[in-house]
Amino acid sequence: MITKEKAFLKIKKLVTRFEEQIDSYKQSDYNETLTRRDFIDPFFKALGWDVDNSQGYAGAYREVIHEDKVKVGKTIKVPNRIEQIEFQIEFLDDKINQLVYQLYDLTEEEIAIIEDSNK
Repeated sequence: MITKEKAFLKIKKLVTRFEEQIDSYKQSDYNETLTRRDFIDPFFKALGWDVDNSQGYAGAYREVIHEDKVKVGKTIKVPNRIEQIEFQIEFLDDKINQLVYQLYDLTEEEIAIIEDSNK
């Protein structure tokens, strides 16, 4: 079982690496799969999830089930690469914030103060 402190340190390293190399992540050749491998999977591993199914469970019993590629119809507007990355950044940033709030057992009032100060 991973401790809160170890999880926090691993996530902090991910955030630092992202901040240091953000320009490379904005390039058109940096895709969703790389984002998952570089940040999303390590993030959930830091929280103790069995992302790689190291336990060898059958599909229905895995902690993480990887989704297939999503097929997009012609009528749906597909966001450009920068929009996709910005969305991923916002999503991960929100997830990280929620985990930090949990790690420190913050109240709703404390969270509101933090979020208001970030605006």
